[in-house]
Amino acid sequence: MSKPRPELSVEKASRTSRSLGPTGPANIQPKVTQADKATQMIFDDILRDRLKPGERLTPEALSERYSLGLSPVREALIRLSVEKLVQGGGYRGFEVPEISIDELMDIANVRAELSCLALRESMRRGDERWEAGIIAAYHMIDRIPEALRARPQDYANAWEERNWVFHDALEGASGSPWLNHFISLLAVHSKRYRSRFFDYQKDALLAQQEHRALMDAVLTRDADRACQLMTEHVLGRVRTFRKLMQRSE
Repeated sequence: MSKPRPELSVEKASRTSRSLGPTGPANIQPKVTQADKATQMIFDDILRDRLKPGERLTPEALSERYSLGLSPVREALIRLSVEKLVQGGGYRGFEVPEISIDELMDIANVRAELSCLALRESMRRGDERWEAGIIAAYHMIDRIPEALRARPQDYANAWEERNWVFHDALEGASGSPWLNHFISLLAVHSKRYRSRFFDYQKDALLAQQEHRALMDAVLTRDADRACQLMTEHVLGRVRTFRKLMQRSE
């Protein structure tokens, strides 16, 4: 008889993954600045729909909202606008970007292409440590779907973090920091859509089945199979999001 799994702690689930792109756009350094905090807070509120698509973002209002100075808030808005996570700047001011089916498909198509390129390079360059990192990352995310079914509101963030760690483990041996950067940025943008349309109780289990197939293909160095699975993994979910968006129009 197999032993029951120990209960998964929400706090531990969040701490197991590092701070990274899809949790927020800022690359947090050991010393966190006020601008870092403002960047993360604004992004989190956009992600959680507390700041709505099309909503104006004035430094004065955000400074009061987050109890931060005007200078770090302005710097945060500029950072986010560079990554296209907010729109505008200068005399026009800033606003939360709208969501659209065209953007959703553009993000997904480019991410699928870049992820396949990163997978192929990682399979060519990766060693035993890379393989071990994939297995470890898979094990960590495999703990989450069971908990999500019971308490999705508590474990959604942990799943997002571990999902990114798993994908980063697969693609991170590409040898190209620029390639990894653009994939990370696209993952941040896709998270805006996933936070609205992803059913964590149901979709996480299906995603984990796809993760297992991806891992098996990558570890056997079957590049064509891995790229086929990655493309379907990215685009298949997006097709579902597109249908949901069309219904709400």
